[in-house]
Amino acid sequence: MNIDAKLNNARTLLNELGNSIANLVNSSPDVFADPGIKSALDGFLDAFEEAVERLENPSFRIATIGTTSSGKSTIVNALIGRKIAPIEAGEMSGGVLTLKHSSESKLIIEKTQDAAWETGEWTGLTNDDLYQRIRSVMHSYHEARQKREYVAPQITAYVSLLPACDPNLLGLPPGIGVELIDLPGLKSVQDRTNLATIQQQVNKAFSLVALDYMQVDDSHRKRLLEELKKVVEYLQGRTDSMIFILNRVDQRGADDLPLEVRINKLREEIKETLSLAELPDVLPFNARLLYYAQCAWGAGALNQPSKVDEKTRLAFLKAMFTDCMNTIKSQYTAIQPETEPQNIQQNIQKKLKNIPSIFQESADIFRSSNAENTDLREVLKSLPSVFQKSAEVFRSHVVENRDLKTWFREIEDKVDADKPIDDQTMQEIISYCLEWSGGKELWRRFQVRVEESFDKLVIFPALVEVFEKYLALSDLLDVLIQTRKIYNQEQVQLERDKITKIRLELQSNIIKIDKEFKSEIKQLIGELKTNDPKTTIKIQQDAKKKKRKGFDKIFSAIDEVEGDLTKVLVVPVRDSLKNNLGAFELKDKLQEVTPPALADDIAKTYDNVSRRLSKFSRQSEYLFKSVRADDNNGKKELEHDERDVRRLYHYMRQAITRRAEFSLQGKAKDFEQALESLIREQVKRLKICLSEETFASSINLEKAAISDLRKKLSQNLPTLPKNFFNLEANIKQNQTKKKEVVGQKTEYETRTKTEYENYTEYYQSGSCYKSTKSRTKSRPVTRNYTEAVTRDITADIEYVELFLPSPDLMAKQWLSGIEKGKDSLWDILLDWILQRLDYVSSIFEESVNDITNLAERALEKQLRIIEENFEQEKLFWQDFELKKDSANALYQKLKEDFNEF
Repeated sequence: MNIDAKLNNARTLLNELGNSIANLVNSSPDVFADPGIKSALDGFLDAFEEAVERLENPSFRIATIGTTSSGKSTIVNALIGRKIAPIEAGEMSGGVLTLKHSSESKLIIEKTQDAAWETGEWTGLTNDDLYQRIRSVMHSYHEARQKREYVAPQITAYVSLLPACDPNLLGLPPGIGVELIDLPGLKSVQDRTNLATIQQQVNKAFSLVALDYMQVDDSHRKRLLEELKKVVEYLQGRTDSMIFILNRVDQRGADDLPLEVRINKLREEIKETLSLAELPDVLPFNARLLYYAQCAWGAGALNQPSKVDEKTRLAFLKAMFTDCMNTIKSQYTAIQPETEPQNIQQNIQKKLKNIPSIFQESADIFRSSNAENTDLREVLKSLPSVFQKSAEVFRSHVVENRDLKTWFREIEDKVDADKPIDDQTMQEIISYCLEWSGGKELWRRFQVRVEESFDKLVIFPALVEVFEKYLALSDLLDVLIQTRKIYNQEQVQLERDKITKIRLELQSNIIKIDKEFKSEIKQLIGELKTNDPKTTIKIQQDAKKKKRKGFDKIFSAIDEVEGDLTKVLVVPVRDSLKNNLGAFELKDKLQEVTPPALADDIAKTYDNVSRRLSKFSRQSEYLFKSVRADDNNGKKELEHDERDVRRLYHYMRQAITRRAEFSLQGKAKDFEQALESLIREQVKRLKICLSEETFASSINLEKAAISDLRKKLSQNLPTLPKNFFNLEANIKQNQTKKKEVVGQKTEYETRTKTEYENYTEYYQSGSCYKSTKSRTKSRPVTRNYTEAVTRDITADIEYVELFLPSPDLMAKQWLSGIEKGKDSLWDILLDWILQRLDYVSSIFEESVNDITNLAERALEKQLRIIEENFEQEKLFWQDFELKKDSANALYQKLKEDFNEF
């Protein structure tokens, strides 16, 4: 069934369902006067009217996402035939630009909180006016967010779009709108709020994923694939509705591997990286060539006159010849003979269509040689003579290529001379550029994928609320129908007694179920916090056994967040401090993972800290500095030292929290899927409160209550919690005293010293004749003298000591804070889960009360019916049930044809 048929089928079935419900209401207005039934009917009618509107004016959305410098905006402009999306070198843009098809030009820039750019609505703008206004907003946002965070601009431009003016490009039937959404690169989005906004856009669209050819060589491909994984994971694009474009293949060098080899390898690696079931489409593309050519023609179909003025056309063609001449020259090659004989006639016919003047003679030769041949073997036998006769034709093709070269040179000369290029010439230029750029193949792939994805991306989203609201209404009507089948008063009283019992025991049963289930969840989270591999495996096995979908992904989510924070924040700042790197270099790194204003705060504070730490000395894991307590200037410097380090911790805490919230928002779908699996399990347990085993009844209260519950839950979806981390700066300051020399003094002291003096000693010598002789000897003599002595004057001096963590210790402390944050994160997630379960229990109790009240009113009325006009009412409700069964059949058919899975 083609798209037009599918859409008409959905419209027809939806209208028949609406008419069927209208017949029910018109035939039995009293039934729908009941407040419970009326509320459900109003809900269904609102959903029905919205679905009718969406199917009458359906719109197919294409979102461009991609890696750094992949040329997403150039691709968008090439696909719409207008220069609207700002084309910037690098990640200078931001915000979400939505392009919607309209015959009248209009620009809406939504008013957001504290917007630092002009907001409002403008009409009658030219392409250049649109481009400049949008560009101005993007740049204003980029400049403003260097100082603080803002909600990214939300811009919608209404202009005629090429794929809407020429529906054949996408293969869409007339009347279907087209929207293109140009999303910012992931490096331009570092906060949770803007990421969540973009996720909502991508979830509803077909995704065109742009990759940069210059990043697919062996040295860059791993990083490219890592970035691609984050882009797809964080933006939560549907991997079953994606086409990958390898843009900028015109940059391919002569020594590069063959393009086909690189693309095939890339397809395999993308399949593995994104866990795809099949090899993805990866198309070689030259967006710039197609952009210039298509904008020179405009947004209109090729079989209609172009609305682009002469001056604009020449400007785009001049740019094309300046920037893309090498690409054009590379196409001046001779045709390569076809290698598959059985495809020759088919390929000749194809080339006849594209370049009639070249292949006409060769085609005539082939036809005349095989006019009577119907057997393939006979055709194959004739090929040698065909090729011989066609040799001149193939040789002439080489000449024609020379003519093609001359033709393009003549056009280039005309463009240089500012001579007008007519529509017919322009159509031929676009035909070549579509072929050479990969645009023709892209539109063909689009047609195939649109056919495959239209149900999921356009029809089912329009019907999903109708399904929910109809089911809730249908189950309520079943309660009435089942009540009207009770034929005696005793049975009515028995059912009323059962309802009374349900009400009496409902709250205690819910409390009991909640307590048991919450205990299991608390134990589960407690086990996850242990981070024990064996425990994790056990939890995974248990989750699989209990069919808890999504849990296998959140087991590693917290560890992945920790690893990301370490890699992109802690390590860069630590290494910068250790190696004394420049502040601008650090800022450039951090701007890729944190909001620019916060990256600037960290870089400036880092610069101050780095200069101050150079005046400290190493002492174990700390950096040490001391000043005298009476040195006021020195103490102020210490205060500044400590303040700057604490400020660095403060900004790092902010950055770690923001990055963690951003990373978790990227995994929000996984967490919400895990939560939904717990809710399904809880609802399954809550059903016991109404089960037939407990309260055997002819009225199916359980089904009606659960439908009502699911309707209410879909109107209040959960969001992830905030605030996770606390980083404590381990800074020590001491007061110490040291004995120091504070001066000198001179004292005079009397001292005693012993000196030796010489003296003459006389003595008698000789035994018979004695004579007196003398000799010189020395002897000690003690004398007193006065000496000046200089002495140091000492005193206890008070010092202030500051111990700051070294870069390595800072990193340890930050990682410790992250580790503690992991535990608190599990606690926060536990609270988030428990709050949601509490909400589910509360809504369940509310739904049961609503349904039992409805049943009570119906039973009370049934008593009167039995007493007064039972047979007449019996016939009425038999007819009512037949009409309702007819509506049910339409609902089942609609759901069967257009369910998401």
